[in-house]
Amino acid sequence: MAFLDAVYKSAFSDFYEFARNLLLILERYNIIELQKQYQNDPRPLHFRAPRRALYIRVWGVGMAVGAVTATYGIFQLVAGKPASS
Repeated sequence: MAFLDAVYKSAFSDFYEFARNLLLILERYNIIELQKQYQNDPRPLHFRAPRRALYIRVWGVGMAVGAVTATYGIFQLVAGKPASS
C-alpha cells in the first residue's frame, strides 16, 4: 500500500510541476505595456498605484486622530483636576 501511495504522490507532483511550468511558458509578459500605462497616468506619483488613495487617506485619518488625542491628553495633564472644596 505504501508503494502505491508513493507512486501516486510522485505522479501527482510531476503533473503539478509540468502544469506550473506550462503556465509560466504560456503567460504573457506585458511589463512594458504596464510601465507605459503607469508612466502616462496624469495623477500624482503617490496616487498612481492601485488602492493608493485609500491607503493614504486611512493613514491621514489615523494621524489626525492621533494628533487630536495627544493634544487632548496634554491639555488634560496641564489643566489638571479642579480643586475640590
